[in-house]
Amino acid sequence: MSFDASLVGRFLKGDKRACARIISIIEDRRRGYEEYMEALQPHVGSAYIVGITGPPGVGKSTLINRLAAEYLHAGCSTGVIAVDPSSPFTGGAVLGDRIRIGEIALDPKFYFRSLSSRGSLGGLSEAAVDVIRVMDAFKKEIILVETVGTGQNEVDVMRACDTTVVVTMPGTGDDIQAQKAGILEIGNIFVINKADRDGCERTLRELQSMLMMNPLNDKYETPIILAKSNIGEGIAEIKAAVDKHRIYLETSGWFSVNRAERNARAFKNIMNLKIIDEINRRLSRAENYEEIESQVKNGALSPHRASVQLMEYIEKKILHHSAE
Repeated sequence: MSFDASLVGRFLKGDKRACARIISIIEDRRRGYEEYMEALQPHVGSAYIVGITGPPGVGKSTLINRLAAEYLHAGCSTGVIAVDPSSPFTGGAVLGDRIRIGEIALDPKFYFRSLSSRGSLGGLSEAAVDVIRVMDAFKKEIILVETVGTGQNEVDVMRACDTTVVVTMPGTGDDIQAQKAGILEIGNIFVINKADRDGCERTLRELQSMLMMNPLNDKYETPIILAKSNIGEGIAEIKAAVDKHRIYLETSGWFSVNRAERNARAFKNIMNLKIIDEINRRLSRAENYEEIESQVKNGALSPHRASVQLMEYIEKKILHHSAE
């Protein structure tokens, strides 16, 4: 697919259809998608990115809708990216969050997009990080990113966002699992949603106790907010906490440091993927590749031994040849 400069022109003028088209090109990794990323690069860097993560059923989508409405009411151009769980068979996403978007969908300053996680353990697919940058270039001042609620590996959220909000609720047992999952290191703000349920005080005490053991709390006091997102309670407090964390990052110097590290990490990840793709492409042409793969499948050759043989081939036929 050839690069369409007019599509980028319409995008930069605020055309939502052009934005949807470019996001699809980038998410699907169609040929030439890098040219679109390069064209948008000068327009990236002004948005503030907020990750919303937590286990299924805690009310993340409702909370995000309310929070987006709060930002829109404050005059902020707002984008929402919902990373849906994908089917292990088709790679497609449930995309149920489209149904839950209410009146804010009609606001000209609002833009929503669902993406497939494509099986990524951390919730965010590699393409989702690029889509965040596209929405940034689309002049969204605030971008809310909802991730797959696996509750075990949400590190991708922290790395892709400026502020991470961890959502839980009473009576699920996820508060105890939070420490094991490393959520304490990820979360900048904790929200106990559905706070009118039994066990809220216990969940609050446990989170407070866990946060006291977090060494990062010496420099930044992590807030815990009680919310009832279904009726809008606590939403203003969440926005205020995000704004306060942003001020902390900017005044402490961590904002620019984190963003620089994010750009470097994106570069390394992209290079790693391209290197792996190129090596796989060349390996597939190796004379004995299919034979080795067949031996692994029938158990005649261990995967470890097979990998050693292929590494020898890479060193002799690919790396050595490239060096010459």
